[in-house]
Amino acid sequence: MTEHLLGFFAPWGLFALILVLQALVPARRVEGYARDEISNEPITYRLNGLPVFFLVVAAWFAAGHTGLMSYEWFWQHRWSGLTGALALGLIASGLVLRDTLAQSASWLKDYFLGRKKNPGLAGGRVDAKMYLYAAGAIVLELNLLSFAAHHVLSHPTDFSLGVILYVCLFT
Repeated sequence: MTEHLLGFFAPWGLFALILVLQALVPARRVEGYARDEISNEPITYRLNGLPVFFLVVAAWFAAGHTGLMSYEWFWQHRWSGLTGALALGLIASGLVLRDTLAQSASWLKDYFLGRKKNPGLAGGRVDAKMYLYAAGAIVLELNLLSFAAHHVLSHPTDFSLGVILYVCLFT
């Protein structure tokens, strides 16, 4: 039971770690194509997804190398992790959209089309859209690496190069 709870809450901790790193790691500012509703100026975004990506993947590798966590941990807890990520997504979406849901005639349509203004976090240091892009890519990568590790550890003398190629191409 404890393992399932750990797997369930692992995405919560991972998303929190990525949020902290996105707020702290230096970033460059880039002008986007979306425009501010009031000034009509292009919105600028803080971009540091790649450095955060490499930091988290390096931390995963270090945890596996030191024995703190198995390389295949995310694979072993994929179903409880999926459930936890889904629950977190529903809770976060509800919190972000709580005002819109109460006022909208068609809140389901607004939810699906993403009509809510893109919120900033950490005093503007984290843009929600850029955070979710980076967090999604990082979590996907950790699951891919964990799957590949599981395959290699399960078949140490006869692992499939196709699996390795698949993970490399997906990465």
